Amino acid sequence: MSINRICSTCNTTFQLSTLSCPKCSKPLRKLKVRVKKGPRWFTLVTQSLVEAEAFQARAFASPGTSPRKSLRPQAAQAAAQRLRSSTAAAPAPAEANAAGGEQEVTLLQVFNSFMVWSELHKRSSRDDRGEYDRYLSSLGPLSLSAITPEIIESLLSSMKPSAKFKNRVKPLSPATRKHAATFLGRLFSWALKRGLWTGRNPVSLIELERFDNSRVRYLSQQELQRLLTALDSEPHPAALMVRLLLNTGRRRGEVLVLEWSDVDFERGVLTFRHTKIKRVQSVPVSAQAMEILQQVRSLQLDPVRVFPIKEAKFEKIWIRVRRAAGLQDFHAHDLRHNFCSMAVSSGLSLYTVGQLVGHRDHKSTERYSHLSPEAARRAVDSVAGLFSSRPQPQQPE
Repeated sequence: MSINRICSTCNTTFQLSTLSCPKCSKPLRKLKVRVKKGPRWFTLVTQSLVEAEAFQARAFASPGTSPRKSLRPQAAQAAAQRLRSSTAAAPAPAEANAAGGEQEVTLLQVFNSFMVWSELHKRSSRDDRGEYDRYLSSLGPLSLSAITPEIIESLLSSMKPSAKFKNRVKPLSPATRKHAATFLGRLFSWALKRGLWTGRNPVSLIELERFDNSRVRYLSQQELQRLLTALDSEPHPAALMVRLLLNTGRRRGEVLVLEWSDVDFERGVLTFRHTKIKRVQSVPVSAQAMEILQQVRSLQLDPVRVFPIKEAKFEKIWIRVRRAAGLQDFHAHDLRHNFCSMAVSSGLSLYTVGQLVGHRDHKSTERYSHLSPEAARRAVDSVAGLFSSRPQPQQPE
């Protein structure tokens, strides 16, 4: 009974420590586990390490219990942890501990331990796995003590435009390199908290490059008219979602999970429950935004969700609309920038704009401060008007 990785292309089974197929070089994302319950064998193929370990752990349960019986998240985590402590073997050879002669934990083992928690508590656990597979998998067989600041800096340097990184033609951005280093530091912190590592976090000993990737791209009046014309010609309901993003400045992910119970047509308020800042937000929207939602409701797409559209489908429709409008270097997220730019230019305060779009802090909104010189001028003139309106003292006769 062991967990193995399988290649969907070659249909070959490999050890859990193997991250890419030696034959076709494709990443091994699927896991396969076989367990025996009495005279019967059960097989599970999944991409979730938690599900695979929980399925395997059921083999130690009572004989009458099927390993296919689903576990509650807490029970799955406990079963996986018991299995890990009792039967876990090092997925790759690590260096021996000079003090006690024990094998040190590898980065891959720490990552697997982290993913048990991540898949149970984070909606972005798939991003964590992708971050490791793309950028950190080469460090997986190394023990934590072998990962020095010099090795980390060498890895980050290989991601720069001057060097090739895993046959990647397009160079990785500074933000991507920083994210990779940050995630590696998070794994070391996880090992420290779980007692798997007692040394110092090597990521804290390197100095990450400084960069400014802030982007403010908004539409000119001509571009806005071309976009609206293209939206009028697009029959897919995703075009209405683009219009709503244009009129609210909210994030695409927040609108995709919006439900009809979160729409208050009487007050003109939308409630966003799944936000980036992890707080429920109720914000007023314009009458035009409510008219768009009325159009969506008349289509009767779904009784629960406002836009029952997959993100990949939305992206496909957005690219089609963008090309029809002839927009260059304009992403779907730039609809958010456009709303903020127009709101600030019309005289709204940065604080109000930040509340409307759900910014985490004021620094995110400050990038639009240069767009409101007229609003600042009106504020200064209004203060000056208070002095000019004061009654003039009478001259003595």
